[in-house]
Amino acid sequence: MINKAKETARLFSTNLVESLKSIPGQMVSIGKNIVQGVWNGIKSMASTFTNNVKNFFGGIVDSAKSALGIHSPSREMRDEVGKWIPAGVGVGIEDEMPALKQKFEEGMSDLTNVKFTPKVDTIAQLSNSISNMVQRNIEVVFNVDGREFNRQVVAPYQDEIKRYNNIRRTY
Repeated sequence: MINKAKETARLFSTNLVESLKSIPGQMVSIGKNIVQGVWNGIKSMASTFTNNVKNFFGGIVDSAKSALGIHSPSREMRDEVGKWIPAGVGVGIEDEMPALKQKFEEGMSDLTNVKFTPKVDTIAQLSNSISNMVQRNIEVVFNVDGREFNRQVVAPYQDEIKRYNNIRRTY
């Protein structure tokens, strides 16, 4: 029996040494099997992982909605955010209106600074030139970025001319 035990111990020792000697040659295969096993484990748990993440963040959103008394996020955005956008735009327009008015006035003064220096020899010719100038219609074209934005025909001084003629007739 002792001999049998010695033989078994020797065989065990030999097999152990041989197995340990064969490990370096099997490292590629062992590494491949480890990676394949990890990958298979990840794939098999992908749907569980996805569901857990969805449930986790859904729980956070639901808890936040409950804590804030929110039943519909779209309704909250409409009532708490959206309704203030027009008011904010209005404030922005009001704040910028003085600068816009100044730029508009500067631009308009550039359009209306037309110098008229008629060549006349007599007072009658001067009177005629002025009368022709004020009785003439003026066409004003507004261009924005090189494109016609608006066109107006104005008759300057027509109200003043009518008033003058009415006064002149009464005397």
